[in-house]
Amino acid sequence: MRRVFAVIFGLSLLFAVTSVTMATTAPAGVLGGTDLMFIPTATTLKANSLAAAVNFEEGKYSFFNFDFGVAKDLELGLAAYSYPDETKLSVRGKFRLIRESGNNPGLAIGIQDLGLDDVSPYIVLSKNINDVDVDGYIGFGGGAYDGVFAGINKNFKLSRKSGPLSGVDLYMEADTHGLNIGTKLAVGEQTKINFGLVDMDNWIMGVTFLF
Repeated sequence: MRRVFAVIFGLSLLFAVTSVTMATTAPAGVLGGTDLMFIPTATTLKANSLAAAVNFEEGKYSFFNFDFGVAKDLELGLAAYSYPDETKLSVRGKFRLIRESGNNPGLAIGIQDLGLDDVSPYIVLSKNINDVDVDGYIGFGGGAYDGVFAGINKNFKLSRKSGPLSGVDLYMEADTHGLNIGTKLAVGEQTKINFGLVDMDNWIMGVTFLF
């Protein structure tokens, strides 16, 4: 199963990268509590937990996300996207159908951007590739996703001797808009500081709080 997932993931990532268009990156995701950057993962917030995020993209948008674990495997949230001349609000939600276990990948469905011109439904698979301890994500969606998307994330746990940092995530994602890379620096259990490049060009930075 791991080899099958790795092959499918590789083909999906290649398809996403080679399908890049000149369209402007549309809102969706953007470093919420269970987002990679723009693309979703198959993880959901724990029941009764909260995630709040504030992030800024160079010369374009400010992103504000607030998500709540409504029940086991179900999260709902609000998002605000501030453009140079206006601010738009939207609703989002995700339900995890299958939890990842052993050789079986996790599966979630969700929707982003409810209330915007382009609503973004999606389905996403996740699987930890044990040989290299990397989490892989493959999905398909409409609206801002506009087709296949894929991503990988590598987590490095740090000891207390490393100072305030408890962990570092390095990730890469691709969709039909382009290739994004970044890092998330965990400060304790509740704060992640975000740095990244959108379309390998504009910087994005901010913070995500988990409660």
